[in-house]
Amino acid sequence: MKRQTLEKVATPLLILWTVLLLPGVPLAVASLMAVDAGPKLSVYIFIASAWTYPISVGVGWLLKDKMPIIAFLPAAIIVVWLISGS
Repeated sequence: MKRQTLEKVATPLLILWTVLLLPGVPLAVASLMAVDAGPKLSVYIFIASAWTYPISVGVGWLLKDKMPIIAFLPAAIIVVWLISGS
C-alpha cells in the first residue's frame, strides 16, 4: 500500500522540481559570483547546491519507476543549501 502512494506522488513532485529549474538556471550562473565573498564553506555549499540540483532532478526522472522515494532527492539538496546559511 505504501509503495503505491509513493508512485502516485513521485511524478507530480518531479514535475514541481522541473518547474523550479527555470528560475534555477540564472541562479546557477549567478552562483559563480558568490566566490567574491571569500573562501567560506557556505559559499562552496551554495555553489555545489546550485549546480547539482538539475542533476538530482534528472536522476529522479530516470529512477522514479524503480525507486519512487528518489523523487525527494532534490529536496535534500535544497535543505542542505538552507542549512548552510547561504
